[in-house]
Amino acid sequence: MGSAGGAVGLRGADRPGRVGHGDAAARGAGPGRAAGGAARAGPHLGRRRHGRARAHVTIVAVDLGGTRLKSAVLTGGVPGPVTAVAHGGDWLPALRVAVSGASAVALCVPGVVSSGRVVSLPGKLPGIENADLAELLGLPVLLVVNDAIAYGVGAATACSEHGRVVVVTLGTGVGCAVVEDGRPLGRGPLGGGVLGGQIVIGEQSGPIDTSGAQGTFEARCRADSLVASVPGAVDVASAYALVAAGNPDAVQGFSDYRSWLVRGLAALCLAHAPDCAVVGGGAARAELLDGLEHELRAHLWHGQSVVLRLDELGDAAALHGLGLLL
Repeated sequence: MGSAGGAVGLRGADRPGRVGHGDAAARGAGPGRAAGGAARAGPHLGRRRHGRARAHVTIVAVDLGGTRLKSAVLTGGVPGPVTAVAHGGDWLPALRVAVSGASAVALCVPGVVSSGRVVSLPGKLPGIENADLAELLGLPVLLVVNDAIAYGVGAATACSEHGRVVVVTLGTGVGCAVVEDGRPLGRGPLGGGVLGGQIVIGEQSGPIDTSGAQGTFEARCRADSLVASVPGAVDVASAYALVAAGNPDAVQGFSDYRSWLVRGLAALCLAHAPDCAVVGGGAARAELLDGLEHELRAHLWHGQSVVLRLDELGDAAALHGLGLLL
């Protein structure tokens, strides 16, 4: 992550340890706020001062997940090759390695984000709540945003011809975002539809979500729940393999999982009335969505139509979103 690229002008007065480099909006005041509690860099980035070009910086975008970290250098807001590593919960050393050689960082993380900090994240990334990430990294942090928001903005480009898009990612948890015309819908730490995974879609029994609750969209449709639904599966890949082989128990378990996914998607579509819904994440594959749009339509309001698509960007979706949000 140390190659030159993603050059953006940076003020000489800017110092590490400051989100947004002194910009009041980036610290939580004024119009620089983004949906989902993002802290944003101020509008001074990229300009010239006293007729001289400012020093250039290399911006590294990082998608810090519950078990994996993905990163890429941004060039003109577009991520280059993606590096993915498992951190097993020991996230800070992995994050420091990912941004070594960078001049500035754009970051998305799970949980509730406010004023550039993670203020609530039960069950994941121990020690990150209320941590000053710029201070921990010794680097300017241009943007901190909920990972579902970043993923949603990136993945919504698969439905660029549609105005409002609901994006769902099936991974360690179930991330949700609502994007309209390329931007998160709503403001504040809980804006952008980030709590969609916590919607209750069934009896409060069975698997639990990452906050310990039962019966939620996340509890029923996170990647671990897909694996648990397919007898004999040990991971997502083996679950799909068993289904593809025609194992009767696996096919039935997969069908049950799809039914829960339809319930969750229907709840989001009824609440937000999107034109398109995009599903991605480690548990999402083309065969999961095969025929699902027709099943979803039966649960929607009379006359309501939602196009259902698979995310096309994969590991790069959230990194693309960070580039678009900067």
